[in-house]
Amino acid sequence: MASHTPTEGEEMAEVISFPVSESTTEKPVQEWPGKLIDLAQAREMAGVSIDEPNLGDELVESEPTSEITPARQIALRTLAVRGRSVAEVKQKLRDRGIEESVVEEEVSRLVTEALLNDFDLAEQLVWSLQEHKKLGPVAIRHALIKRKIPSAIIHRVIPQASDVEPDVIEQLARDRIRSMSGLEPEVQKRRLVGFLARRGYSGSEVYRAVDRAVGEA
Repeated sequence: MASHTPTEGEEMAEVISFPVSESTTEKPVQEWPGKLIDLAQAREMAGVSIDEPNLGDELVESEPTSEITPARQIALRTLAVRGRSVAEVKQKLRDRGIEESVVEEEVSRLVTEALLNDFDLAEQLVWSLQEHKKLGPVAIRHALIKRKIPSAIIHRVIPQASDVEPDVIEQLARDRIRSMSGLEPEVQKRRLVGFLARRGYSGSEVYRAVDRAVGEA
C-alpha cells in the first residue's frame, strides 16, 4: 500500500495523549498488515545510505545526482522517513523553495507511482492509533486532520475506528482510577469521563466503563 488535509482554515485542538499501562494490551499487538512504501526502495531511489543519521523529521540530504531533480530527492527522502499525506509532501516541497508547478508535477508523479496514497495512509493511521495508542474515534479524527488527510477520506475511514471493544475502554478506566485513590466516587467518575473523552471516547460505553471501574475500586 502507499501514503494521505483539512479544508483551508480548519484547525482542531491537539489531542492530549496519556500513558497507557502494559495491562491495557492483554493480547499481543499485531503488525500493520498493509504497506505504505518500501523504505529501502525509497532510500535507494533518493540516494540515501541506511547508515546516514536521521535529523528530526527528514533524512540528511546530499547534493542530488544528475539523474534526480532536487524536488524528487526532497520528496523521496521525506517519504523514506515515514508515510506522508499528499498535502504534507506538497508543503515540504514548498517550504524548501520548490516552484508550485514543479510541486504539483512531482506530487502527481508520486501518486501515479503509488508512493503517495492518502486513503492507504489514513487506514494505516486508524489501525496504528487504535492498536498502539488506544485512541477512540474522536481523537483519531483529530489526528487525521492534523496529518492533513482530506475530509472526504476521513469520513470514509472513521467508521473503522468506531468499532471499539468495550474491554479496551474498561481497562483504560481501571488503570486510570488507580491514581485516584482517596477521592470521592463522584469525583472519580467525573475525572474518568474527562480522561476517556480526551482519549477520544464518548457515549454510553464510557459511562458503563466508568461505573464498573469506580464500583470495583
